[in-house]
Amino acid sequence: MTTAAFDARPARAPAVRLSQRIKDPALLLLPAAGFLAFIYLSPLIDLSRISVSGPTWSVYFERVFSVPLYWESLLRTMQISFTVACLCLLLGYPTALLIHRSRGVAQVLIATAIVLPYFIAILIRTYAWMVLLGRNGPVNKLMTALGVFAEPAQLLFNRGSVLLGMTAVLLPLMVLSIYASVARLDQSLARAAQAAGAGPIAVFWRVLFPLTLPGVGAGFLLVFVTALGFFITPTLLGGPADQMFAMHITQQADFATSEGFLQSLAVVLLVITLAVVGIAGRFLGFEFIWGGSRLSDAAAK
Repeated sequence: MTTAAFDARPARAPAVRLSQRIKDPALLLLPAAGFLAFIYLSPLIDLSRISVSGPTWSVYFERVFSVPLYWESLLRTMQISFTVACLCLLLGYPTALLIHRSRGVAQVLIATAIVLPYFIAILIRTYAWMVLLGRNGPVNKLMTALGVFAEPAQLLFNRGSVLLGMTAVLLPLMVLSIYASVARLDQSLARAAQAAGAGPIAVFWRVLFPLTLPGVGAGFLLVFVTALGFFITPTLLGGPADQMFAMHITQQADFATSEGFLQSLAVVLLVITLAVVGIAGRFLGFEFIWGGSRLSDAAAK
């Protein structure tokens, strides 16, 4: 055996061990996890630290829940977010079924029409709704021409326009979540139920809907949590009685003397968001977020 061959043999073992370490899924996640921790966790930790620092930090939190302007806005935010999530579910479920059952060009066009607006800035989409719903906009002109309105109606700056705008913005999240569950269904189950004598309604409620509950739960949670932080759409489309909690955070950010109270407002909204996610995970299971089956198993029982 030559000296070169002898020297080459022990060099292979570290190369194999390094390859095994690189293939370890946990190690592959480390760079992304470290980046996300630096980008997201560091500001959140600093935000929480500032909100509870100083001798008067408790006064800030007391102010949030004692001043009607803030706690009423907080309740309104949760109410609007829940309503938007329900509207997205009512509109998103049939849309997801339509995309799944369509074929060819029709499926591509429907999916593109739903998903493409999501990549347009929220501000642009909100301004588009302001044009559509304005007193001289296409909707008012059409309703007046059809005789539905005797004169142009005030379709903006109310709760209805806020719900409409937010639902249009967040609908793709619900559609994609439900479609992910619908696409994994075994179509033979529906055919078997029909062969057993079940009608279309029975097939939907007893077979289709329970099996797609993971997507429904994930979409509802995603839409609700995202809606909690909305402020552009409610500010532009709503009136004074429709302003959401995030708007107060942006207003306080304009004042240099509001440090402490600004962070307290943000922490309150953050805690509520984490509480909603935690409660959903506790009672429904976190599995449905990445397509698990705990929700559907519970429904089957």
